[in-house]
Amino acid sequence: MKVIFFGTGEFGLPALKFLKDSSHTLLGVVTSPDKPRGRNLKRGFSPVKQWAADQHISLFQWQSLKTEEPRKILKNACAEVFAVADYGFILPEEILSIPHKLCLNIHASLLPRYRGAAPVQWAIMNGETVTGITIFKMSAKLDAGEILLQKKEKIRPEDDSVSLEKRLSETGGAALIEALKQVEHGPLSLTPQDDKLASQARKITKEDGRLDWHLEPELIRNRVRALLSWPKCHTFYEGKRLVIAEVAVSGEHTPESILPGTVVESSASKGLFVAAFGGVLEIKKIQLEGRKMLSANEFLKGFSLRRGSVLA
Repeated sequence: MKVIFFGTGEFGLPALKFLKDSSHTLLGVVTSPDKPRGRNLKRGFSPVKQWAADQHISLFQWQSLKTEEPRKILKNACAEVFAVADYGFILPEEILSIPHKLCLNIHASLLPRYRGAAPVQWAIMNGETVTGITIFKMSAKLDAGEILLQKKEKIRPEDDSVSLEKRLSETGGAALIEALKQVEHGPLSLTPQDDKLASQARKITKEDGRLDWHLEPELIRNRVRALLSWPKCHTFYEGKRLVIAEVAVSGEHTPESILPGTVVESSASKGLFVAAFGGVLEIKKIQLEGRKMLSANEFLKGFSLRRGSVLA
């Protein structure tokens, strides 16, 4: 079948590679406009744009899909399927109706749970132990279309958003090829979603990374794992922003008299331990903003963080 792929971020790269190596024809790639990237905010290629350029595949970037140009070009391509993964924009109904067969979306959750922009992050943050991939027929309502197939994936205790999203992206790429086989040979078995079971995975903001030491240790650990890719979790000490990339629950219990956020141990030999609600967290990787990420032991050799200090 002839397929046009819509995507921007790294999540869609395995699907693109599977498509290129399959019996299907990849007619072209639609990706979002270039954005400022990196510390110098220079406009750079997205992962999908870079891959398509390297493979000499037709590439399209439009500021909007609601104008005549994209509609005309996409219609003239005569694609049978549009495949979408981490594109970054909602496809209007006029675009959804263009392919001869249907539009498929690769979504990183077991829909109808975690509809929205950040399903991997919210699944980890909420302490889920299982997530997965859903391939569904796109409709006008966000992430609410009929389900074609699903693949479950365990969330391992050591997983963070980076490791889990990488596994899910590979699973999603393979699942797309399986879905295309069903579309090609039929008949399709599509399952409507139950909106009553839906939950939302809203877009992550920078403020979501601010740690609340009044939460239980496991909840804080889940947040650190979930937000590792962006924006990373942070706290403040004497006006200095400290970025925290890895923590562990120590198992110790803290009395109610100790204020959450209090440093209960701080030495280059023993490490860094901070009180949370009802327990203690060991800080394993920490960074003074603008400096290098270090193990807590190395960090404390050059940064004075006294026992009894309070992080906020």
